[in-house]
Amino acid sequence: MRTPTTPTEAVLAALRAIGAKVRRSGNGWLCTCPAHADANPSLSIGTGDDGRCLLHCHAGCEAAAIVAALGLAMKDLMPVPQNGGRYAPRRAVPRTTSTPSPTGMYATADEAVAALERTHGPCSTRWLYRDAAGEPIGETVRWDLPRGRKDIRPVSRRGDGWVSAAMPEPRPLLHLPELSRLPDGAWVYIVEGETCVDAARVIGLVATTSAGGSKAAAKSDWSVMKGKVAVVLPDHDAAGEAYAEEVTRLCQAAGAQEVRLVRLAEHWTAVPPGGDLVDVLVMEGGDAEAVHAKIDAFAVAAEAVAPEAPVDDRPDDRPAFDLAALFPAATADIRDYFADLARSTQTPPDMASLLGLAVASACLCNVACVRGHGDHIEPAALWALVLSEPGTRKSAVLAELLRPILKWEADKGRDMRPVIAAAVSQALSHTRFIMRVPCAAAVP
Repeated sequence: MRTPTTPTEAVLAALRAIGAKVRRSGNGWLCTCPAHADANPSLSIGTGDDGRCLLHCHAGCEAAAIVAALGLAMKDLMPVPQNGGRYAPRRAVPRTTSTPSPTGMYATADEAVAALERTHGPCSTRWLYRDAAGEPIGETVRWDLPRGRKDIRPVSRRGDGWVSAAMPEPRPLLHLPELSRLPDGAWVYIVEGETCVDAARVIGLVATTSAGGSKAAAKSDWSVMKGKVAVVLPDHDAAGEAYAEEVTRLCQAAGAQEVRLVRLAEHWTAVPPGGDLVDVLVMEGGDAEAVHAKIDAFAVAAEAVAPEAPVDDRPDDRPAFDLAALFPAATADIRDYFADLARSTQTPPDMASLLGLAVASACLCNVACVRGHGDHIEPAALWALVLSEPGTRKSAVLAELLRPILKWEADKGRDMRPVIAAAVSQALSHTRFIMRVPCAAAVP
């Protein structure tokens, strides 16, 4: 039997070793879950963009319980580290050559990156961004420079070609197809920068970030976070805090179930200024399982960030609505009618009164008019505008106001039906129908 060379192959081999029947399902595999008594296959196995093995039990078993039942450890789900502890990049970095394009458009992403390498030298890492359908849409390319410096450039797809430019907005999150497959309630860790995503995924976290740096979070589409629990791990500096605040707002606006904030420097006091999860992993000696367990515990203990209360920018000295002032010449019955209408529809009295004036104006505009200077005549039309949120029962108020008018129209229609029918019959009896038949002889 061939020795497994990838985490996914190792998991599949362990499943087959305990007698589980594994079968193909789309781009992954499906089998019974070893962590519970599973009569019907409920365990999905797949491979992430970085080569890690993805496990999801539809019955709710944790990944740690599944790997323990297989005699494996969480680290066995991760790709093998390379280059003295550095894990393989998101995507292989091919050394290609391309002819310079006079238009700046290239047929493939590799050619666009090769064009950048002619002036920047060989790149260190590339991260691929895909749309919801899994199609490549952009890349972030990094060059590691001396003294810890870095240079990052984007390339993106435009139609059938690729250019050296940022992705069009709204941009996808990193590993979007994988996030799209997660069920509601899944926890997603959000960090700043692709390198930090690598570190998070190395320790077994489902992680993502937005493209373009800490100030470009709003340029990405965060709708995939709807129903998810977002755990934000900000960098230890002012820019990281600003990014975390913006991501929190965007996730809440997208409908995230919860947003939790875990500041690493509060739990690892030696994190340097600007430090992130990469520094934490180094401080823990590369012990991925230990870091994973600690961060999970901190995230569970963190309280959900409460959404910001909407700002009420209305003036505080609004005068109370006075029906008597609006209808000074009306009888008490009319004022009582609008007050009762507001109570029965559970709406403000000014809504019922304003719509009532508009309906009355519509009834009078062709009957009564105002004579101005000379021969000028102005219809008694009153335009009313009600600004209110959806679901505030505007239609209920209007329907009640129109009820007597619509009833009057229906009654008049029934009363006038015989008269209208007689008039139509008389008109038809005096109408001559002439049918003109074309003469064949007249056709040339």
